[in-house]
Amino acid sequence: EKKKGSQTVAVADEEKAEINEVKQIISNTPSDSNLWLKLADLYEREAKHDEQIAALLKVIDLKPDAGYAHFKLGTTYGRTHKHEDAVKALEKSIGLMPNYVIAYNHLASSYGELGLIDKQIETLKKAIKVRRDYFPAKYNLGLAYLKTGKIEEAKKQYQDLKGRNEQMAKDLLRQIAAAPSGAKKGK
Repeated sequence: EKKKGSQTVAVADEEKAEINEVKQIISNTPSDSNLWLKLADLYEREAKHDEQIAALLKVIDLKPDAGYAHFKLGTTYGRTHKHEDAVKALEKSIGLMPNYVIAYNHLASSYGELGLIDKQIETLKKAIKVRRDYFPAKYNLGLAYLKTGKIEEAKKQYQDLKGRNEQMAKDLLRQIAAAPSGAKKGK
């Protein structure tokens, strides 16, 4: 186990060295948005969310149409429970990359965290419209329906997942079975 611990320290030291190396390069070429994005990625690996957010904001400042940077900013805000900020960043990301279904899923998650379940459902439906076989959106849509007591709608998502993604289908069915019996049956 000691060996494992020293390997962990070595990896952490290597990542710190890489962060410092990228920061040094940035100091010579501060307008390179790709370097700032690389730095944000390195901060993400270290779970340094504030630093990651600052680096992503710099990317966006340099390149406002960088849809992926808006996406990463939104997911980081979501991870740090800043859901209002996450919504703004993810909406911007979707505006720039309308076929990036993962952004819809994260946006829906933030809506759910804010208690905006109708917006969560609407966003998940949009994700499925963009990519019919995007199973995480179907699963999350089933869960969102359960939050509103729409058991039959949740069951439709289960049926759609069954035979296509067994793990998600099984988990959704378990959630449906645990739903209160007084829940609404339909829409």
